[in-house]
Amino acid sequence: MNAEQAVETLDLLEREGLVAWVDGGWGVDALVGTQTRPHADLDLVIPKGAVPAVRSLFVEEGFEVVRDWLPSALALRHPDGREVDLHPVDPTADGGGEQVHRDGRRWHYDKPVAGSIGGRRVLCCSLATQIRAHVGYEPSEDDRADMRLLADRFGSELPAPYGDPAPGSVTILTGPPGAGKTTVARLLVEDLPRGVHLDADAFYHWIRRGWIAPWLPESRAQNTTVIDVIAGAAVGYAQGGYDVVVDGIVGPWFVEPFIREAAAGRVTLRYVVLRPTLDVSLARATGRGKEALVEEAPILRMYDEFCDLGSYEPFVVDTTDMTAEDSAALVRARVARHEFDLPDWRA
Repeated sequence: MNAEQAVETLDLLEREGLVAWVDGGWGVDALVGTQTRPHADLDLVIPKGAVPAVRSLFVEEGFEVVRDWLPSALALRHPDGREVDLHPVDPTADGGGEQVHRDGRRWHYDKPVAGSIGGRRVLCCSLATQIRAHVGYEPSEDDRADMRLLADRFGSELPAPYGDPAPGSVTILTGPPGAGKTTVARLLVEDLPRGVHLDADAFYHWIRRGWIAPWLPESRAQNTTVIDVIAGAAVGYAQGGYDVVVDGIVGPWFVEPFIREAAAGRVTLRYVVLRPTLDVSLARATGRGKEALVEEAPILRMYDEFCDLGSYEPFVVDTTDMTAEDSAALVRARVARHEFDLPDWRA
């Protein structure tokens, strides 16, 4: 749900005289006064007595109930993708409220404070409420980002585990020769506060004796060793708080070592395949300098290996008619929507 849709939703409630304050991810952004990441839904705290009226209003607007956990929560979704998650509370004397969890526990919201979304003044959860709401579970990347944002903006002390160095992530950026991997990887890393561009080719070049061209059938054992080393190095950087972009030929047949290392290191793993058309890939690859692979036969063989990737096809980005900058922008946008995420220890 974007900022304009969030504001429209709040305006709808206000016109009907219904009070709500913003919780969740949008609540964090409202508290700091600017949107810092995409949000799938809008979490709203409302008085328990207003639930029937709010529910009816949203249903009239075309929303449908997708999760009824009353009296704890009620989620509604519009056919256009907008989703609202309602958190009913019993108002308390301090101006806040208490929500009854599904296990019967009561959770207290402090009195809401003023914030803003898209320049509109809104009520939102207080800093203390947000910090308390983020403890007691394994935090996601978004949770860690939200807590770092609050700590930076308000100088608040982070509770465990947020005070620990936040792990980074590993993004495998792969595809056939000539797909634009290296240039796009460099652009992605330049946009990161702490980024590592891990050039997979370098790991092969470091073999000084006994090196086998990695596209030859007899290189399988060598390639397996090198990929294991790359996966370990990438996750090692990520555990130190760096976001890593692995740039190289990593077909689906070599993803497993990364999944294994990422799970052990509790690091988010992504997989992105840049794949232009064959003629574009071949023209780019054969037109590179003498240090790069320019022989047509292995290029064609590797391109063929990246065709028809089965379950990995949704991870493909067609870069045929795109500049490197456009490709990097599209990858960033899809990363933000978690479209390239591979299963991890939370799955």
